[in-house]
Amino acid sequence: MIRTLRIRIQEVNNRLRNGSLVLREIFAEQMLMKM
Repeated sequence: MIRTLRIRIQEVNNRLRNGSLVLREIFAEQMLMKM
């Protein structure tokens, strides 16, 4: 049980990191478009 929970937490953390990177890319593109 503990191992599976740790693996799930790692997966969620990876998804959050990937999501934040995507948001940063979109934000950067919007800033460039405004420039």
